[in-house]
Amino acid sequence: MEILTDSPVAEIRIANGRAQGVALENGDEYSARVVVSNAAPGITFRDLIDARHLPETFLGELGRFRSKGSAFKINLAMEQPPRYRGFDPQVAGIELPAYAHIGPTTAYLERAFDEAKYGGYSSKPFISPITPSLIDDSLAPAGKHVVTLYGGVAPYDLEGTSWEAEKDRFVQIVLDTMEDFAPGFSDSIIAMDAMVPPDIERILNIPGGHELHGDCAVDQLFMMRPVPGYADYRSPIRNLYQCGASTHPGGAVSCVPGHNAAREILSDWRSRKPD
Repeated sequence: MEILTDSPVAEIRIANGRAQGVALENGDEYSARVVVSNAAPGITFRDLIDARHLPETFLGELGRFRSKGSAFKINLAMEQPPRYRGFDPQVAGIELPAYAHIGPTTAYLERAFDEAKYGGYSSKPFISPITPSLIDDSLAPAGKHVVTLYGGVAPYDLEGTSWEAEKDRFVQIVLDTMEDFAPGFSDSIIAMDAMVPPDIERILNIPGGHELHGDCAVDQLFMMRPVPGYADYRSPIRNLYQCGASTHPGGAVSCVPGHNAAREILSDWRSRKPD
């Protein structure tokens, strides 16, 4: 098996209602009896497939799939990991936590969301600091660490301003919040790469910059994800399957969408041999 990277797909090739393979932007074409996409549904079914191949009802439902993100991610190279003033190694039984959550009360979390509800960003964001180099020291040079700050709320659209104008200010707010809970954190920063939803959209080609491809809300879960009638990893096009974060049970790192999609593909393969 050969895995191609840096090989953008231009089109999913369709003939007689069946997926036939893919064409790359460089002109290369690959035929296949099955095509599986883990891209966001807006990419798979709008950018890579001509609308004439899809039912209008399906496209209509897809247009109602909410996919504007509200999370930020800041990747950091650090001299040392965060040292939380509220963490007691003797109580926890470990020297430092590799994963933490900063959101001390329900009122704190409510205020973070409330500010975003009116088109702003959180002045006291909730943060999940992750330090994987505490577990795997191959991720950083000896004695150094990598830290990811993931959290919210940072809505895709800002009322009366833009992320171009506000991003640096918001990043400083995140770092100041870290200082409140892990004094000296900012002094340990070597390098930083910060992303808000428009950055995630641009860099990862996820419409709306939603890291889970779409809201994991009651009306977008289970048999409704990504749209009613197509929550079984299949699609309106025969031999074209979905397996990404926009399918049940959603994103994160469970790998369940891929596992379930593979199960359905094998079931179809055994019962009718995809053609």
